[in-house]
Amino acid sequence: MIDKFYKAFIATNSFLFIALILFQWFTLVDLGPLNFKQYHIFMLLMLLGLFFQDFRTSLFAFLKQFQVFLTSYFLVLLAYGISITWTAEVGAAIAYLFKVSVYYLVFILFSIFIIEIVRLKLTKIMCYSATFGCFSFIVFAQLVLYLAGENLFKTLALGLLSGNPAILMYSIFKKIFNFDIFTFTFFSKMDRDLAILVSMKNNLATGFLIHYFVIALFQKGRNFLFSIAKYTSAALIFITISRSNIIGFAFSILLYLILTAEEKKMQYLLQVLGIISITGLVFFTFAEEIMSVFSALFSRFSEISDNSRIGMFELVMEKIKLHPIKGYGLATKTDLGDGHEGYVHNFFLNIWYMSGLLGIVAGLTMYLSLTYLFLKRMLHYLLRKNRLKMSFSIAWMLVLPAQPLFRILVSGGAGDFAFMEWVILSFYFGLLYVLINDLNENKNLKFNSLKHLKSS
Repeated sequence: MIDKFYKAFIATNSFLFIALILFQWFTLVDLGPLNFKQYHIFMLLMLLGLFFQDFRTSLFAFLKQFQVFLTSYFLVLLAYGISITWTAEVGAAIAYLFKVSVYYLVFILFSIFIIEIVRLKLTKIMCYSATFGCFSFIVFAQLVLYLAGENLFKTLALGLLSGNPAILMYSIFKKIFNFDIFTFTFFSKMDRDLAILVSMKNNLATGFLIHYFVIALFQKGRNFLFSIAKYTSAALIFITISRSNIIGFAFSILLYLILTAEEKKMQYLLQVLGIISITGLVFFTFAEEIMSVFSALFSRFSEISDNSRIGMFELVMEKIKLHPIKGYGLATKTDLGDGHEGYVHNFFLNIWYMSGLLGIVAGLTMYLSLTYLFLKRMLHYLLRKNRLKMSFSIAWMLVLPAQPLFRILVSGGAGDFAFMEWVILSFYFGLLYVLINDLNENKNLKFNSLKHLKSS
């Protein structure tokens, strides 16, 4: 009876967590600088897993397996905590530390859920979660625009045909982010400024990316519904025009193609020919409209202004030189150019600016440990001649850190991993744990040994 309850607990929480991840901006309880959102609720639900022996066993083994990375980020949190002592923004600093600590804890707990999903052979539930979440968001968006007297699909079509990304980003997303789901009305107190709106839009883009990755990881065989949800999620990533997510997604696909090129040559050839044929047909049919879209996208990706990334980095670096050892204290915002204040969109500059030398050392240790693990595992896979058969796509799993590692350099959540990036890392570390320990097939393949891989 307990085993069945535990299985239902893992399946239900995992389903709801992924299915509702696109709605993570909703504030359920507002306590001023501290507010509780749906991921706080799921964190509390995940903590209930500690009452189960199997969950605790997986947790302790996971902590031991990846102690280098886990400890390195704990040092980042420690640096944040120490820098509270000299910050001028104590309330904001406590809220900042609380937020990133919750993200880190959710990452660890959901990694265990991923391990248990595979061990209990519930991987298909992940595909249903992403599919349900993708379609639910589309229905929700259509409902919101309907209440605003508009039509989602008409607005999207107008935006694409006019080549004006503003129609896509602001007309749709601003209405969605200012909609009160409890009263079915729009309310002004959540009327975000441009910077917050763009941040929420980027998180939404990462949510679509997670749904794509989930189905790519766990889909077995051909399933029309799953495939539609996967490619719809991919299309929605591009519609948000989130530069860092689009680049990270493209880089992940490129790495996946490199990892699997040898075993899927004919499949890739047919796909490339199909894409070229369809693209050519669409281009010649809608040449003028497509060129206007590309023009708008190019201007979006190549914009140079006082508050662009390069200008922002230069301004912050000049301030870091004034206090390189101590920094300015946690949650201290800086001038980003053009009269805007906020957190610099780079993890290393942000942690150095706030936490000084201790912060930058801890941050570099964390980033390098994750990068080393990421590159090491991909090298292992490329050297292995006989591919392992698992209940998930190893190649897709191996490329997951590419997007968080890139985004933390140019965007991220207030200069750190955003919540959605931690979720992506949960899938990576959870599935990597399964692969290393071979919980799924129990063949003791010794995936840790580079020498073993070379000789296989």
